[in-house]
Amino acid sequence: ALFGGGYNGSASSTVDAYNTSLIRSTPTKFSQPRNLLAATTLGSYALFGGGNGYSFPQLDAYNASLIRSNPTALSEARYNLEATTVGNYALFGGETDYPTVDAYTINNKVQVFPETKYKFNDMQNEQTSSTFQEISLSTPISGYIKVKTTNIS
Repeated sequence: ALFGGGYNGSASSTVDAYNTSLIRSTPTKFSQPRNLLAATTLGSYALFGGGNGYSFPQLDAYNASLIRSNPTALSEARYNLEATTVGNYALFGGETDYPTVDAYTINNKVQVFPETKYKFNDMQNEQTSSTFQEISLSTPISGYIKVKTTNIS
């Protein structure tokens, strides 16, 4: 179990890990101190996203060996977001001017729907899909999908 961030007079970059015997260790700190962040798991990864007002879009990921990496950042900086995992996707949403959910996967394939914005792996710029398509990459996908949402009345 991993717990990280928080606020005690200032934002924290500390991550605490507990193994199955409830012994605590301290893996590598976050890439930046932060609070008001969200966390979820995806496969063998723990993902921590957002935090510190509207200035920090970074995502920190920890694998089962507690080694930190930095997947593609959230589509925009935000805090007070929520996170959950559904199937093969980790979802981050909330606190933005636009109805946006960022979706991350560790698969090599992802489906993108029309009018959906996405950025995967080393893409320089965000892309917008005009049709339904399945994107396949040779390595696991690190990135986001900005899911277009509509209000249901």
